[in-house]
Amino acid sequence: MVVSLGAFCAGTVLSWTSPALSHILTEFTNQTEANATLTTQNVTSPGFKITEREGALVGAMLTIGALLAAIPTGYLADKFGRKITIIGLSLPFLINYLLISFASNLETVIVARFFAGWVWEEFV
Repeated sequence: MVVSLGAFCAGTVLSWTSPALSHILTEFTNQTEANATLTTQNVTSPGFKITEREGALVGAMLTIGALLAAIPTGYLADKFGRKITIIGLSLPFLINYLLISFASNLETVIVARFFAGWVWEEFV
């Protein structure tokens, strides 16, 4: 059951950016003006907005975390077994969900996505 829950969490982490980024991205109303005005959508936002470039960084942090986790996670899986390793990776998942839930700035979201990538690598 724990492993199945882990796979479910990995799926939600992977698909999180699709609905969530639309709530925190800014939109420019007129790209040709030097002083473009920012508009926000009529949805509840977390209190901060990010640009498209920053949104791309948020999306990329998942794969960066997975890249950096591949070697130590493989070593841990060989040493302790996959089941114990997957159960042990629940802590970074918890950190990810807590950071995302209470994020108040871009840096917190980036760190949360890094922890998500650390764990996501094990389930791919």
